[in-house]
Parts: sequence; structure tokens; C-alpha cells
Amino acid sequence: MITAFYDWVRNISFYLILITMITYLMPNAKYKKYLKFFTGILLVVLVIRPLIGLTNRQEILNRAFLVEGLKAEMNSMRKETQALGNIQSDVMRQGYEAEIERQIGEIASKQNLYMRNVQVEWSVDRQGALVGINGLHIVVSTKESGHGIVVKEILIGEEGAVQSMEEINLKNDIQDVYNILSDNINISIQR
Repeated sequence: MITAFYDWVRNISFYLILITMITYLMPNAKYKKYLKFFTGILLVVLVIRPLIGLTNRQEILNRAFLVEGLKAEMNSMRKETQALGNIQSDVMRQGYEAEIERQIGEIASKQNLYMRNVQVEWSVDRQGALVGINGLHIVVSTKESGHGIVVKEILIGEEGAVQSMEEINLKNDIQDVYNILSDNINISIQR
């Protein structure tokens, strides 16, 4: 019985020294929390192993250890998947914005306007996934012409905002393409 106790203390001491060395030799601190988790579980197993051996419950302990290890691994994979999903969502959003800017530039060029900037306001769901376009802020400029100053017809909107025919036509075309309310499309024309 005394020999078993000394073996038990020796195993715990050796284990603690070994884990301390491994912890200091780890190059990446990112994995230290996982190492501490698993080494903590192993330490608990080493400490209570003699008691479990007395009650013949070794199989229950092995199963519980396996289940907890798999749960921790699954949680880690979920977090990594979410991080990859965020990166993928950002890349997709940037791709959509580039394509929207190209398309609006094409629409503007048909009206002799040049695209300067497009900012997209996105609608997102509860998980943060892109659902659709909520609004657009567009800056375009007119062509440089050497024929003097040309004044286009100006209409006054409902809120008293002054809108040129170019702006109204551009808004209508964009509204038709993207199915966005014209109130959510802000256009600034630089002359």
C-alpha cells in the first residue's frame, strides 16, 4: 500500500515537471489554453486514479474523459469556422461592392457621367450575413467639356431638395437594377 502511494506521488510529480517543460517550450501562445485544459484533466485523472481503481469505475472515467475532450475540440472547431465565415463574408462583401461600383459606373457612363465613389449600406441578418442592399451613396462627376457652362433642367423634390435631371435619371436606373427605394439612393454630382 505504501509503495502504491509513493508510485502515485512520483507519477504526479513527474507529470507536473513534464507539463511545465512542455508549456515553456511551446512556440505559440495560441495553443497554451488548450494544453492547460487537457493537462488539467489529465492531472485530475492522475490524482483520482487510485480511488477509481478501488471502485472499478475506470471505464466510466475513460468515457467521461473522451466526451469532454471531444466537446472541447468541437467548440474549438466552431470558433475557427466562425472566424473563417467572417473572413469569407468580408471577401464576398468586397467583391459585391466592386461589382456594384462597376455596374453603377456603367449606368453613369451612359448618361455621360464618371464614377468617383460608391458606398454601399448592407442589410444583414441576425448572424451578420449579407441579405441585400439597404442604401447607396454615389459620387459622380460630369465630363469635362470645352463648350462653356451648360445648365440642365432642375426639379425640386418633395423635401425641397434640388435634383437635376441627370440625378433623377441615374436614380431611376439604379432603382430599377437594384430594387432600392429612391430615398435610399444618395447621389452627388460634381461639376
